[in-house]
Amino acid sequence: MDHRDPERTGSVASVENAAVLASAETQARPKASWLETKLRPNKINARYPIRGKALLFSTCAFGSLGDALFGYNSGIMSGLLVNPVFIAKFFSEYGGADGTTTTVNPTITGISVACLQASAAVGALAAGRLGDMIGRKKCVRIGAFIYFFSAFMQMFAPGFNCFVAGRTIQGVGVGFLSMTVPIIQTEIAAPHRRGLMVGIEYTFLIAGYMLSCWVDYGFNFMLPDKLS
Repeated sequence: MDHRDPERTGSVASVENAAVLASAETQARPKASWLETKLRPNKINARYPIRGKALLFSTCAFGSLGDALFGYNSGIMSGLLVNPVFIAKFFSEYGGADGTTTTVNPTITGISVACLQASAAVGALAAGRLGDMIGRKKCVRIGAFIYFFSAFMQMFAPGFNCFVAGRTIQGVGVGFLSMTVPIIQTEIAAPHRRGLMVGIEYTFLIAGYMLSCWVDYGFNFMLPDKLS
């Protein structure tokens, strides 16, 4: 049996806790860089029209659209590389004028596919530090803007070089979203819900890939060649 005086024990614990807090407050913090000081948000606006679970799940679902776009862009090229119209337009200078990739250098087709993933890795590395400096939401907005801008580049690309440039820039935006969105989800969710939030994110990723497969199917088999 513990015969210690509870009041004395409590007072000792209080003194120890106060000493720990005082030590933490006086401990030297790493000095922020000039760039980090300029980019860091000055205020946080936490007023939203919804609260609780509704806010949590809606934020998670909306943010996961970034991963859905990643899945969509990863899968869409599988159909484009067998689309005769696409091949004849973008690979004509590399032996694809007949609408097939039989004589196209495999390096060229590999670049058209891998440029997105390579630049996404660069974007993810950059977004990690930038997200700490300017905040997660701003980082997501930057990624969305990059994605939107690069989509127009690919839409109106006159040839292979412009298409690959747009796809490479798009990968940077995808990297920003893929890096930042999971962090937001884990930061705003309670510990027992974080696994569910990440599961929702990757469900959107697979859904985006699945959507790209059906879009490829429709453009290859359900629509006329020129329209596709």
